[in-house]
Amino acid sequence: MCSSKHTLKELTDSFKFFDRNGDGKISKEELGTVVQSLGHKVTDADLDKLMKDVDKNGDGFIDFQEFKDMNTRAMIVECPVDTDVNRNLPQPGSDDSLMSAFNVFDLDKNGFISSEELHSVLVGFGNEKISLDDCRFMIQCVDEDGDHMVSYTEFEALMSGIRSS
Repeated sequence: MCSSKHTLKELTDSFKFFDRNGDGKISKEELGTVVQSLGHKVTDADLDKLMKDVDKNGDGFIDFQEFKDMNTRAMIVECPVDTDVNRNLPQPGSDDSLMSAFNVFDLDKNGFISSEELHSVLVGFGNEKISLDDCRFMIQCVDEDGDHMVSYTEFEALMSGIRSS
């Protein structure tokens, strides 16, 4: 089972890394800086879409609650379900900003986020204290089909709060 104290600490640390100026909120510029520091090209339109999706109160920033909500919607671990390979592929009509966010973590572009990829990205975000075991734990919290990776479908479920039953 996923430890909520451990998860909250990881979320807090990640939020602090994104919040470059320490004002308690993530601006579009701060988000762009972090994504670009990882070597990903992101357009202004991509950042606008991502901000709109996450910024639920419409103030133009991502506060900690919005960041936490985005990252913890599906942290309740359920039994593995539906292992149909086609469910792992992005579907037509998928939200482009969600796909952009997924692609930040899917470094080898194989359609899955591995523990190693998650670790690499989080270390790239500046979270050098995070271990590969921590990343394995986070993947386990989201992995519905037991393959030890996060597919686009699992990522989409995490972000939308919809879980398969």
